Amino acid sequence: MTAHGVFAGLAVLAAWLVAPSFAGALSSSHSPLDPVRLAADFAPEAPGPLDVIPFEVEAAEATADSASSPTDSIPSATAPGDGEANPPLAPKPPAADPQPPVVGPIVGAIVGGAVGLYGGAGLSLALFGGDEYSSNDYEDIAAVVLGATVGEVFLMPAGAHLGNGGRGSYWSALGGSALGFLATLGLSYLGPAGAIAGVGLQVVLTVSGERRSANRKAAERAALERGASPSP
Repeated sequence: MTAHGVFAGLAVLAAWLVAPSFAGALSSSHSPLDPVRLAADFAPEAPGPLDVIPFEVEAAEATADSASSPTDSIPSATAPGDGEANPPLAPKPPAADPQPPVVGPIVGAIVGGAVGLYGGAGLSLALFGGDEYSSNDYEDIAAVVLGATVGEVFLMPAGAHLGNGGRGSYWSALGGSALGFLATLGLSYLGPAGAIAGVGLQVVLTVSGERRSANRKAAERAALERGASPSP
């Protein structure tokens, strides 16, 4: 055997021994252009437990809850049962109790004062004076003045009360009439104009007392209808 034959045999033997390991190495490695390797390298990584945004978790949970019970968010359209008590309605405010126009009590006060003035003077003269009035008789003068004063003071509020439909209080109107008469006595020292102004003030005070008492009574009735105690 020649030397070339020996070297060729050794080369074949070495190749036969190295071939299995070289083939395993080739099978475990991939080419840079291998499509499988490229897909694995560029594939996105799966998010970890801490990479999920909290609001995404809440949205996912809400979606899951709505999907599991779709009828929970639908409001009930059933009518209340027979056993349920309906809420009480608000009490309706009482109707207003308006007073007649103020012209009525004013005219009534003037008419009542005039009737009381002349009627009281005539009645007092008939009871305490003589058969005929005499300006020189002090008893006749005193009887006329007393009767006219009492008649005007007491009948003026009666006329105002009737002219107002009886809505107010006669005694409140009487208080205003008495104050007005005292003012008339004071203003009469100024002459006839003062006396006329005093009578006008007496009418105003009488009507004012009647109207204010009527408003107070209406407020008390409204409070009683609402179930509340009237204001003092």
